[in-house]
Amino acid sequence: MRRLVLLLAVVAVTEVVASAAAVAAPPEVWKVRYIAVEEPSTWQPLAPGDVASVLEHAALEVLTRSGLLQLEPLGDSPVSAGVAVLRISGRTIDEAETHNVQISFDPGGRSDLPSLRAADSVVIGKLARAVMLERIEASARAAATQLQEALRLALQRTSAAPGKPPVALELQALPWRWPEVTVPAASSGSAGDLFGVDARRRDAALRELTSLALAQASPRHALEKCALTHADADVRRRCLEALRPLSSAEAIAQLLAKEGAVPNLELAVARCLQQDNLARGKKSACAQYLLGEIAPARRAAVAWRYLDSVAVFEQGGANVFEDVEKELSGHGKTIDAALAEKFLSIAERPGAGHIRQKALYVVGKHPQPSPALIERLVVLARDPLVAGAALRVAVDLVRKDAPLRAMTLGALKQLARE
Repeated sequence: MRRLVLLLAVVAVTEVVASAAAVAAPPEVWKVRYIAVEEPSTWQPLAPGDVASVLEHAALEVLTRSGLLQLEPLGDSPVSAGVAVLRISGRTIDEAETHNVQISFDPGGRSDLPSLRAADSVVIGKLARAVMLERIEASARAAATQLQEALRLALQRTSAAPGKPPVALELQALPWRWPEVTVPAASSGSAGDLFGVDARRRDAALRELTSLALAQASPRHALEKCALTHADADVRRRCLEALRPLSSAEAIAQLLAKEGAVPNLELAVARCLQQDNLARGKKSACAQYLLGEIAPARRAAVAWRYLDSVAVFEQGGANVFEDVEKELSGHGKTIDAALAEKFLSIAERPGAGHIRQKALYVVGKHPQPSPALIERLVVLARDPLVAGAALRVAVDLVRKDAPLRAMTLGALKQLARE
């Protein structure tokens, strides 16, 4: 009898231990490959690599919190069949000055789960760099939270007991949020007539603002305010039609490039490159598609005024400068001496911003460096922001010129003593 009781006790304890182990067993970890990218666009106030890092960090922090996913970088390797993939992508929207985050999930070989997608948008125009990154990070967390909830519900749906109704998968009416709309202040002189009661003066103001909007910011703001707030629906429609060429600048530039010889193209590109930052999309299209259609011997003259005053403090402007530099200096080992010295003058201007080092590397293509040019480079070597680039260019230029090499060595020794 005692032996039977002990046997039953052992069986009971075994069942309890097995039951406890089953309850305490950790959930199955799902290996998922991921990729985080910031898509290129015509307006990029932040470096794409910096934005991609922010998106990756924010989204992964949210998505790995539950412990259900083991996320591994996709890298450059091709995706194998049946492998689940998470894609985190961002993109700036030029016209609205917003940033959009989209996170998509492909379950790979699991046919019991749907593909999922979440998105979020934030306004980042006219903000400091740190504030832009904070908003983008918060947006990425919001999108990741949406996707995590959708995945949780989908997994719960697949694990529902037979005969039990599945959990509803619907999250929201839309998986994205429209950004806030800011009505611009209209300071153009014709803006008052545009909102006036006199139809003739309103029509004249609309024609004037339409002709100026491609080149100036204030008329564009007046048209935007009209399209958003004017009481007359027909006038709102006409203001929207007036703004249409601004959004299609790149397509127009590509079309003109295909045409080849376009009358007054040199004047048009020169003026286009001199526009302010608000016309970034049009300026980028001119540099990328139209400058190369001008005869090589004339390109420097067309871009000369742009080089006189170029200043870059964000990624969109850097893209324009690189396109212009590529068309002017090409892939040759040397360039025209006057053009090389023009790029040196850009490097000498602290107000030129982030492109000073890039301009110095173009100076390295000078065909016949003079002692005066080397002295200017040595002066730049005192500037900590461009010192390394200035020294490398100076050394490269005097490598095959013994007199210049001796002079440069003496100047560098003097610099070291200072």
